[in-house]
Amino acid sequence: MSDAARQPLQPALLGPHSRWLSVLPAPLYQRALAAAQPVQLATGQLLFGQGEPARSIYLLGTGQVYLFQITPEGHQLGFELLLPIRDVGLIAAVPAARYPLTAQATQTTQLLTWTQATLQSLCEAHPPLTLHLLQLAHACNQQLARRTYELATLRVEQRIARALVRLAVQLPARPDPATPLVLPVTRQQLAELTHTTLPTVSRTLRTWAQSNLLTADRTALILHDLALLHAHAGSVLPITDERVPPC
Repeated sequence: MSDAARQPLQPALLGPHSRWLSVLPAPLYQRALAAAQPVQLATGQLLFGQGEPARSIYLLGTGQVYLFQITPEGHQLGFELLLPIRDVGLIAAVPAARYPLTAQATQTTQLLTWTQATLQSLCEAHPPLTLHLLQLAHACNQQLARRTYELATLRVEQRIARALVRLAVQLPARPDPATPLVLPVTRQQLAELTHTTLPTVSRTLRTWAQSNLLTADRTALILHDLALLHAHAGSVLPITDERVPPC
C-alpha cells in the first residue's frame, strides 16, 4: 500500500478539484465537505456496477478507478482509467438514473462520497446547483457517446493514442515540459480501452518506441513526446481535459 493510500483523505484539499463542489457559495461548500463520507476500496473491488441504481456521487482522492462495460456477449470493454482527482458517478444527479458503466479499483483507492439525499439538501439550499449537476450528468452522457463514436470510426493507432492522451491530461502539470510523463496503464488495460487485441497494442507501442515517442514496461508507459502523441491521435475529435468522465 502506498503512503498516499495510508493517509486519510482531506476534503478541503480535494474539494477545489470537483466540478460541482466548486460552484457552491462558501458556507454551503463547507457544509458539503463536512457531509462527505470516506470510501476505501481494495484492488479489484467494485465502486458500483453497470445497471445499478445511481445513488451516490464520488470524488476520487487516491488510487485509480477503471470504467468498463460488459457486453451482452460477455466481453469487457474499457472506457476510461480515472486518476486523482476526478468526480465519478455524476449521473447520480439524475433521479432514477442507473450507472451505465462498472467502476472498479485497480489499486488501493480512496474516495469521498455524497448520497442523493445530501445532494438534494444542498440543491434546496442553493437551487442553481440542481441545473449545474444536471448539466454535468448530460456531459457524462456526451462523453460516453463520444467514446462509442471514436471506437466505431477511428483507426486502432488513433484510438491507442487518444487513450494515452486522456491519461496524460489527467496528470499534474510538469514544472519542466521536457520531463517525461509516466502513464500508469498496462498493455492489457490499453487493449481494453481501445477495443483491440494485446498483440496489436504491443506492436504499436514497439513502433512508437523506435521513434522515441515512449518507453514501455510491464506496468507503465513513459511518454517522451506529448506533441507527437497528439499527432498520432488525429484531429477528427479534439481532445480536451473536460474533467468529466463518461459515467
